[in-house]
Amino acid sequence: MYKFKNKRGLTFIEILVTVMILAGAIGGTLMLLSASMFSSQYAWDTTVATSHAQHILEEMQLRESSLDIVYTNWDQWLKEDEMDLLPQEEIVVDIVDENSVPLDITVNVNWKRSKRKGTVALTTQMSK
Repeated sequence: MYKFKNKRGLTFIEILVTVMILAGAIGGTLMLLSASMFSSQYAWDTTVATSHAQHILEEMQLRESSLDIVYTNWDQWLKEDEMDLLPQEEIVVDIVDENSVPLDITVNVNWKRSKRKGTVALTTQMSK
C-alpha cells in the first residue's frame, strides 16, 4: 500500500464542516444584530411615549382648574402641539372620579410598530 507522506489540500468533509461552522457563526451574528436593532427601536419608542405622557401631565399642572383638566381632549391637544407622534399612537387620559380632590389621573400612551404593540402608563394625583 502506498502512503502519502506530504498530504496536501483538504477533503470534502473538512471543507463541509468548515462551511457549516462559518454559516452558524455568521447566522448567529446576524440574529444578534437584528435583535439589538429591534431592542433599540423599542427603547426609543418607550422614551418618546414617556415624554409625551410627561408633557401632558406638565400641561395639566399649568391649567387653571380641575374642570379644565377634565374636559380637555388631550389626544387632540398633543397633535395640535405638533409633537412627533409614534406610529398609530393613541393617548388616553383616565380620570377615576372627576369630582374628587385630588384627581387620580392616569395617562396611557399606546402605539403599534411592525405588528408589535407598546404601552406606557403614568399615574399621578393632582389638585387645583
